[in-house]
Amino acid sequence: MFSDASTISADLDAMTEVTAVIEAREVTSVLQPVVRISSGEIIGYEALARGPAGTRWESPIELFCAATAIGRGAELDWICRARAIEAAMEAGLPRSAALFVNTEPTSAGTSCPADLRSLVAQAGRSIRVVLELTERAVSTEPAALLATAVATRRAGIGVGLDNVGGDPAVLALLSLAHPDVIKLDPYLLRTPLRAETAHMVEGINEYARRTGAVIAASGIETEQQCRIARSMGATIGQGWYFGPPARAAAGPAGPREPLRGSRPLAARSAAAHDPALTPYDIVTARRPVRQSPAAMLLAVTRRLEASALDPDNPVIVLSCLRQPGALSLDQWDWYAALGRHAAMLGVVGPGLAGTTLPGAAIADVGPTDRLCGEWHTIVVGPRSAGALVARAPVGAGRDPEDRLGYAITFDRELVLAAARSLLGRITA
Repeated sequence: MFSDASTISADLDAMTEVTAVIEAREVTSVLQPVVRISSGEIIGYEALARGPAGTRWESPIELFCAATAIGRGAELDWICRARAIEAAMEAGLPRSAALFVNTEPTSAGTSCPADLRSLVAQAGRSIRVVLELTERAVSTEPAALLATAVATRRAGIGVGLDNVGGDPAVLALLSLAHPDVIKLDPYLLRTPLRAETAHMVEGINEYARRTGAVIAASGIETEQQCRIARSMGATIGQGWYFGPPARAAAGPAGPREPLRGSRPLAARSAAAHDPALTPYDIVTARRPVRQSPAAMLLAVTRRLEASALDPDNPVIVLSCLRQPGALSLDQWDWYAALGRHAAMLGVVGPGLAGTTLPGAAIADVGPTDRLCGEWHTIVVGPRSAGALVARAPVGAGRDPEDRLGYAITFDRELVLAAARSLLGRITA
């Protein structure tokens, strides 16, 4: 609600100005060098967006806040991405150098404006792009973040997570987002002695050792911060210590050794990208199927899901319900409790259309979907993972004594493959 006429006038003026900036595509990009810390060699650049010079909209923060307020944040995100690629092409950035481009996961669900498509299409072709997703989406839109990471990787573009360090829940999402580059939050460099910093850095390094991902540090301004970054496992860095953002000089030299990202997904994890496969298909292809009454399996699922209630162990919980219809009151209370603590909670099942649950991503499945009749609980944490997958025989009802075929696994790669399969339904 506006308080007076002057506020209304100022607000309308701002809306008009931002609309004009967006429609005229009045955004430029400056490039800040990203270097190999051990040698100082430039291995790429990060593109930083700027609005019209000399106006209040020159600040990308101001511009994005205003654009989001008028419902055009995703369009602005596409403009910034196109201008970043344009700046790199104008500078003659070689294919061996990486271009780091920030993006918001919310723009992944929108189409690129027609006038920008030819530029954006150069990502992964003439320009080697690493699309950086902000860590703040971990707490606000984890499903969108994971969907964007999957779509980006399928397009042959590198995936980065930016400003990692403020939210412990990110440690649970790393294995599913599978980033090539993890960029440490500058705050970690300024608080190296905090126990929380040590915990975060340890988790990031464990993921990097397991996957081959590169750890980067941003906001490096001093030699001391550079040393701290190296002690935290960072091999590439960015900040005023190495060089300010600027228009790149024409024809920058490429690095002797290009940036390498995470190793490709294991074959069984990659199999999860086959939309015809369900978690039951994936797990039972490698684990024996046993029979059990539904009541006994419920106890196992509750034990797995209860790990989300540990505040020191952020996990992702994904559930597929086999019975059609709305959640019972007991189910609603249980999942609401999980949603308050889990890094991400996803619930899939028939008859869930229109269901809302605090802290959860909900997906309905149609009556012909192969997930109907399947019952899954999948839990993924930074250091542990487990999955129970079950399938009811044709014609089974709600009787707790109904016997279901099931399999359990704690093999991390197999659990991740099953999780990616179920996430495909949640983030579609």
